[in-house]
Amino acid sequence: MILWEGGAVALPGLAAGAAVSLAFARWMQSVLYRLSPMDPVSLAAVGLLLCGITLFSVWLPARRASRVDAGVALRAE
Repeated sequence: MILWEGGAVALPGLAAGAAVSLAFARWMQSVLYRLSPMDPVSLAAVGLLLCGITLFSVWLPARRASRVDAGVALRAE
């Protein structure tokens, strides 16, 4: 459930980032060396990398929280 919610946050961010990168493609063409700003391999690689980082950063706290006994956590409050 926690991973699903993390992915739900990451996907709109990736879509917005892709839209902004395509909007600034002409400006980025002057900055990038020997690489097209609309290179699908580069855009896909960055998207997959960001998705992996997001899911890993959500998975660590979810795994730690799943190991805590709910009764003990509620009694501590």
